[in-house]
Amino acid sequence: MRERILGLEFEYPLIYEPAPGETAGPTQREIHDALVLALGEGACVPSLGRKGGVFLQNGSLLHFESIDPRGRQGLLEWATPECLHPLDLVAQSASQVLRLEEACPAALARLRAAGWRGALRVLRNNEDADGNAYGCHENYLVEDPAGVGLDALRALALALHRVLLLATTTPLILLLLTLAATLLAVWAALALGRALPRVDRHALRAATALGSLRDRLLGREDSWLHRFLFRYDRLLYWPVFALHVRAARRLLLGRYARHLTRFLATRTVYTGTGRVTWAGGAAGYTLSARAGRVGDAVGVYLDTEARPVLDVKEYLAYGGLGLFQRRKRLHVLAGDSNLCQTAEFLKVGATSLVIRLIEEGALQAAPPLADPAAAFRRVAADPACASPAEPGGPRPLWSALQWQRHYLDACRARFGDLGEEETDAVLGRWDEVLGHLERSGEAPSREALRRTVDWWAKKEMLDASLAGETSWEEIAPWGRLIESLEARAKP
Repeated sequence: MRERILGLEFEYPLIYEPAPGETAGPTQREIHDALVLALGEGACVPSLGRKGGVFLQNGSLLHFESIDPRGRQGLLEWATPECLHPLDLVAQSASQVLRLEEACPAALARLRAAGWRGALRVLRNNEDADGNAYGCHENYLVEDPAGVGLDALRALALALHRVLLLATTTPLILLLLTLAATLLAVWAALALGRALPRVDRHALRAATALGSLRDRLLGREDSWLHRFLFRYDRLLYWPVFALHVRAARRLLLGRYARHLTRFLATRTVYTGTGRVTWAGGAAGYTLSARAGRVGDAVGVYLDTEARPVLDVKEYLAYGGLGLFQRRKRLHVLAGDSNLCQTAEFLKVGATSLVIRLIEEGALQAAPPLADPAAAFRRVAADPACASPAEPGGPRPLWSALQWQRHYLDACRARFGDLGEEETDAVLGRWDEVLGHLERSGEAPSREALRRTVDWWAKKEMLDASLAGETSWEEIAPWGRLIESLEARAKP
C-alpha cells in the first residue's frame, strides 16, 4: 500500500466511583494528571501545540480535552503516533488499551495518596448514559489542489476572517498589528512556497506566546474574568465561524467532500459499534452511536451537538497558513471507537484506498450527498443492511452493502494487480466482511461477524441476554420511564 501519514485520536471518559461515605471526588483534571504520570513515568516531553499536553516515548500525544476552565469536566484524548500503514496504526490503537489497563492501578494509587478512596474506570466508548458523546477522530494526509486563482481566494478569505475575528475580541491596535502580520505571512506563503513550513512554525510559536501572555493578563483559569471572557468569546465567534464554513466549503478539500462522504456513511455497516436506542418509548438498535451526531459534510466543530464529517477549523481558525499547503490533514469526525481490530483495520485501510482513488481521479463522478446527516442515520438504523441508503441519490435502490461493493470493486480494479501486500490484505478482508454481512442468515457468517464487527458482536450479546428472559418489546416501557426522568431533570 502506498505510504500515507495516518493517525487516530481517541477520547476516553474518566469515571470516578466514590467509596461509601464519600460525597465528592477528584476533578477530571486531577484524574487525567494521575493517569498521564502513570503512563509517562517521567519520560514525557511537553507539547508546544495549541492544546498542550505531553508526548510519550512512542510519539503519541496525550492532552486534557475540556471546555470547563476549572477542569471539573473533561476527558483524556490520546492521539496515536503518526503511522504510514493501517496495520501499524491498528497496533498502536491496541497498545493504548493495554497501556491504560497497566496504568490505572498506579493512577488510582496516586489518587488514594491524595485522600480519595473510590474506584477509577477509563472507558473506550462512544456515548454514555447521560448522552455525552465521545468517539474516534481519523487523520489522513491528502493532496489538495492548488493554483494562483485558488490561493488568491484563500488569501482573501483568510484576511477577511482575521479582520472579523479580531474586531470582536481585541483592541484596535492589536487588530492592526495582527492584520499586518497576517498579510505579510500570506505574501510570504504565496511568494516563498518552500519556506512555508518554517513560516508556519514561527507563526505557531508567536500565537502560543500571545496566548500565554493573555492567560497571565486574565489571571487564573478559575477567575471570574477568565470565565466571563471565555463565554463572551464563544458567543462572538459563532458568526465568524459561520463565514469560515462557507469559505471552507468552496476553497478546501472539495473533491474529498464530494466523493468521500457517501463512502463514510455506508462503511458504517462494518465500522459501527452499535447502541441501544429509545424512540417514542420503543426500544431499538442502531449500528453507530456517532451517526446520530453527524451534521454537514464540511464544517467547524466547536463542542456542538452536531459534528461535521470533515472538520476544517484549523485552516482558518488556527494557523491559517495551512490554507496554502498542498498537503493537508483530512480530519474525519464521523467514526466510532472500535474494539474489534478487523473493523478498525478496514476503517483505516479501506478509507485510505478510497482517498487514493479520489487523488488519482479513478472514482466515477457522482453528485454529493444532499443530506449527509440523514444518510448516516438511515444506514445506522438498518441492522439488516438491506434498505436503500440514499433514496434520492444516483443509485436510489442501492443498499449500504451495494455501495460498499461499488467502492470495493473500484479499488480492486485499480489496485488489485499491483502486488502490494497490505493493499491485498485490505481488499481481501473488505470482501470477506461484506460477504459475511450479505450472508448474515447463515451460521458460519454470524460466527465470523461476532469476531470482526463491533455492532454485530454487541447485538448478538444483547439478543442472547434477552433470550428466554424478556424481549425488545418488554424493554420499551423502561425507555418511556427513562425519557420521563430525563424530561424531569431538564431545567
